[in-house]
This record gives sequence, C-alpha cells and structure tokens, in this order.
Amino acid sequence: MTWEINCFDDFCRALDDAGFTDGGGSADSAFSLASYFGPAIRWHTGDRDTDPWEWRLRVLREKDRIAYAKLFRGRSGYVTREWYPFFLAARRRNDTAEDAYREGRLSRAAMKIYSLVEERGEPSLIELKRLGGFRREDKSRFDRALTELQARMFVTICGMRRQATMLGGEYGWNITTFCI
Repeated sequence: MTWEINCFDDFCRALDDAGFTDGGGSADSAFSLASYFGPAIRWHTGDRDTDPWEWRLRVLREKDRIAYAKLFRGRSGYVTREWYPFFLAARRRNDTAEDAYREGRLSRAAMKIYSLVEERGEPSLIELKRLGGFRREDKSRFDRALTELQARMFVTICGMRRQATMLGGEYGWNITTFCI
C-alpha cells in the first residue's frame, strides 16, 4: 500500500492500514511510516496537524484505537487496537507483572513503578519518581525500568498533565502520565 502523509489524519489512516509504526522520524527504521511523510510534515513546529511530535499525545486524546509507548527497542511507537493483542502475546507470554518479577524477568525498579501505577491509576512521571524514592542519581535505572515496563506492555503512556500547586493551580510543562 502506498501513502503520502501530509497531516495527522493521513497519519492515522496510514497507521490503521499498517497496524504499527515506530514514533521517530527516521525513514531508515524497518517499522516507520516516516518514509511516507510528505513535504507538509515539519517536526517541532507546534502545529498539531503537521508536526509528528504533537501527534504522540493527540493520538491518545482523540483516537481510542491507538496506543503509544516505548515499544521498539527502547524507542516510542504506535500500535493499533487490531495489532495490540499480537504485541501483547509476544511481549508478555500470559505473564502478570507479579509472575515476571517473581521469576526474575522484571527488575525490582520496574516492579516498584508498576505497583505505583497500579495503586495510583494515572501517575505522572514526576509522581512516579517521587513516590518510588528515585533520586537524581537513579535516573538511568528509573528510565530503564519504565522502558522495560512499556516494552513488556505492563504500562503505557495515557496522556499528559501539568503539575498542581498546593492551591490546585497548574504550573510548568506538561508531564507524561502512565496507566496499566
């Protein structure tokens, strides 16, 4: 099938046809729709229709049939509802997080993060670090564990939100949130 992707809707149609794609802009990837990007596509412009960086969260807000997480060798990617069961079967092998941890196939840090996500519902990246006791020097361990959970499809990115002040107001940049 041949596509030319010039906007968000073109991307979603192509993704529905392909079933999955990595989320990067490299046309060299074997799993990427980036080689089909037309001349209108421009990264990091903030244009919600033609900037693929904006699509990663837009797809979570607007398309309930598409998941987005770190699924391809530690890189982000998209999977449609149709393909999700195949990825799940290949990545999890009917394991629960508890089984994988008990049998040594899930790290202690990953299990700690998983438990927090399970307990909190949709915690932000910052909340996971704080509640899990991950310090600045634990950054690489935390990042590896979160990538491990996404690759095994135990958690996924479910959106973004801004931090809240003690009075309930919002501040700062949007922060990724995760769910089971």
